[in-house]
Amino acid sequence: MSTWEYAIFDFDGTISNLRVDWDKIREKFSLRKVSDFWFMENYKKQEVMEYISQREIDGIECRLNFEKSALSLFREFGVLSNNSEKCIGIFFSNEIWQLTGGINVPKVVVGRESLKGSKEDRKIFEKGINMILSNWTDTNVNKCLYVGDQNYEIAYAQELGLSSLSISAFRFQVQAKSLSDN
Repeated sequence: MSTWEYAIFDFDGTISNLRVDWDKIREKFSLRKVSDFWFMENYKKQEVMEYISQREIDGIECRLNFEKSALSLFREFGVLSNNSEKCIGIFFSNEIWQLTGGINVPKVVVGRESLKGSKEDRKIFEKGINMILSNWTDTNVNKCLYVGDQNYEIAYAQELGLSSLSISAFRFQVQAKSLSDN
């Protein structure tokens, strides 16, 4: 993995898992999928966003889905997520994260507030990637790895010229590197 200097991670399902009952949210607001709230009237959209953000914050688990040392494999990393930027910020500033050696924090977080839409839309995904890449002055897509848990993310990242791995493949590579270092 040393060929990549930078990484962009999805958050929920990739860096950590939020304990959120997404089915209950869909039911409460009569949504086919959670991201459908972007198509609501503005006053209703704001209510749903605030409700979801609070559920995400309440559902934070300060636990990584991979070895924390994996983050030190990259010079810098960013987060591109459909989740709330506030939730992600709380996760990385969490006292438990800091006490367990959480020295690696993302240089930039692009969540739904900045995206103003779902990254399931390829144009919005690309906008988010570009927002993150613009914070790294000396990088290009060849030096950057995207790690996510959804097939569309992996496909979009590849279409944009980024190397990409599913979270399960990333965990496997981190474990292999750990074994080879010993």
